[in-house]
Amino acid sequence: MKTVNKKKGSKKISWQLYALVLIGVLVAFLRMHSVGDPLTRDLSMYAYDAHELILGSKMYTDIFSMRAPGIQATYVLAELVWGYEESSVYLLGVLFTLISLVFLFLFINLLAGANVALIGVVLYGISSNSLSLGANQPNGETFINTYTIIALWAFAKFSIGHRAYLVLAGLSFAVASLYKQTVLFPFLAMALYIILPQGKIDINVWLKESATKLLKFGLPSVFVWSALFAYFFLNGRFGDFWGDVFSHSEDY
Repeated sequence: MKTVNKKKGSKKISWQLYALVLIGVLVAFLRMHSVGDPLTRDLSMYAYDAHELILGSKMYTDIFSMRAPGIQATYVLAELVWGYEESSVYLLGVLFTLISLVFLFLFINLLAGANVALIGVVLYGISSNSLSLGANQPNGETFINTYTIIALWAFAKFSIGHRAYLVLAGLSFAVASLYKQTVLFPFLAMALYIILPQGKIDINVWLKESATKLLKFGLPSVFVWSALFAYFFLNGRFGDFWGDVFSHSEDY
């Protein structure tokens, strides 16, 4: 579990911080060329759904969507802050890309130092503006990337002794799953890694520690999805929610 290089990760950040800010500014600037581009089908749908929700429509009852409500909720917040216009979509994408850059830097800095972290940030910044990948658009993967990177950083902090960060890693995955349930796969991969035995172990101690770690890591997802299920059930719309998000997805 002790795979993080504490010595390298503890280096003072000086000029690298200014370089990180500059990279962020360049990413935002390069993204500006696509501000006036027609929105893709998915982005138009998310923005329209969010606008209808603000006007009073009910998700999954008045509005069909096969996705969990994370992305619509994000677009609702974007419209409330920046208005119902194309620049809102641009600013939303830039915001989450910049958050990703910061936490990617923090994550790699823990593993290999600030210089290597800058290389990772540069590569991520370039790929985040790829037109062929559609990475310059704030689609579901943009938000999933952000929360997954936060989860990786939190897990790295946990691995060097900051035990409470395991809960943050689990919470980040829980939020990411509200955009697409496929986040379950990296979540399970990290859960498996968490309980892998390190060297010779006492089976009873290992079982106890593994159970504690899995509870801390998994409970945020249990709470988030239980709250989501309870909300739609108590509002009499659980059938609509289940039908759109789960039943339809099985046939998709």
